Amino acid sequence: MFDLFDLIDPKAIVIVFMIFVPLEHLLPLHEGRLYLRRALSTDLLHLFVTGVLFKIGFLILIAGCMVGINSAVPNVVGETIRTQPFWLQTIEVIVVSDLGFYLAHRLLHAVPFLWRFHAIHHSIEELDALAAHRVHPLDQLFVKATSLLPIYAFGFAVGPFIVAGVIYHWQALLVHSNIKIGFGPLKWLVASPLFHHWHHANERQAFDKNFAGQLSIIDALFGTMYMPEAMPSKYGTDEPVPDAYLGQLAYPFTRPAQRGLQISELMHGRQIEDFAGRAAILIIFTFLMVWEIGTIGGIFHAETLDGWSLILTSRIAAFIFLGCSLLFTLVRLPAKSSAAGLAPRVVSIAGTFVMSLLVVLPIGDVPTEVRLFGTTMIVMGTLLSIYCLIWLGRSFSMMATARKLVTAGPYSIVRHPLYAAEAITITGVIIANWSVSSVTVGACWFALQYRRALNEEHVLRAAFPEYQKYAERVPMLVPHSRTLSTR
Repeated sequence: MFDLFDLIDPKAIVIVFMIFVPLEHLLPLHEGRLYLRRALSTDLLHLFVTGVLFKIGFLILIAGCMVGINSAVPNVVGETIRTQPFWLQTIEVIVVSDLGFYLAHRLLHAVPFLWRFHAIHHSIEELDALAAHRVHPLDQLFVKATSLLPIYAFGFAVGPFIVAGVIYHWQALLVHSNIKIGFGPLKWLVASPLFHHWHHANERQAFDKNFAGQLSIIDALFGTMYMPEAMPSKYGTDEPVPDAYLGQLAYPFTRPAQRGLQISELMHGRQIEDFAGRAAILIIFTFLMVWEIGTIGGIFHAETLDGWSLILTSRIAAFIFLGCSLLFTLVRLPAKSSAAGLAPRVVSIAGTFVMSLLVVLPIGDVPTEVRLFGTTMIVMGTLLSIYCLIWLGRSFSMMATARKLVTAGPYSIVRHPLYAAEAITITGVIIANWSVSSVTVGACWFALQYRRALNEEHVLRAAFPEYQKYAERVPMLVPHSRTLSTR
């Protein structure tokens, strides 16, 4: 028979009291800390009761989401992922889940309504392993859903999922603990007590820093790492968060949390847009890359397909292009200038995803020779796009944004070589799927991309005075031609 006590994890209690408590006394990060401290009973209730409330809510959420996940994600995606080695799946689970954790955690700090729940966790004034359990159940549900639902959707094997979960649990206790332990150079890769204690510091220079749960390198990539050698002198929040357990559960529904409002006010509108853009690309492109893995796996099982090697090459190239786009988005330089208004943003988003309409629209049945010719163009265009993207590097952006002026390599031939290379790819897509639908959607893509190039021209000219001379000697889109060029 199902018993609520089955939901209480006895390992958590053993770990806290039999391992971490002695270590916190033998190797204290802050001397003189006592376990008989303020709010000890509250944290014990969080350990026992909040864990039960969260797990019940999470089981209900997962049960509801799995129906949609099973219908939306092809089985071949999970089948392909599960063919990978155990160790590789474990690493992938850690990376994907911590990227989701970072996203959710940053939103908890940026959105005032969400901060009301997260303020409970930040009310901790004496960090230790037990205090790590002081989390509002709805806060925990939001974070876990964001970080773990992609793992369920992608269909990872159970074993790597369990191992990654054990590692996460131990590390969560460690980074909150009052244990002095050095990570050496690994501190820039893996979250340590030093890293996470600064996240909890009630010092303004540490606000909005160190969001990752396991991989500190994520904060390094997003520019949110703050890790001086000295330890913080003050923890907690200036808000009057109740000490009592029931008061903390009710707190988010009784009054606005002030620190969340302050953090939101500190974030400039452009910073919010940049973060939202990175987060959206992270989610969408990660999904597309996983989809490509499933597609590649399906092609491997269809070796009798006409042009098998060419089609496989096109999918692998598409996967690499998505990976490069995602990487350069995560590490991109700060924006110097961006196009104003809604129209340029709509054009950029539509231009990026309009060709995906071919998934649902009817396509033609073309001869094998024509399809292979189109696929050859797709491979050539995608490889050229990867080459241009590597040259663009950290200046890459989906929106019309100026970051750094690149004029070498393919950018010495035309000013927008990435669009020119993508045009070859799209032409190949139209040929390989020849129909009224493909031609119509392709024509829309060309119009949108030309508009995007013009929007970027305007932003780059405004941001870089030297752009005018560059534009006078280098054509816009067609090599050795002044056509489609603007002065």
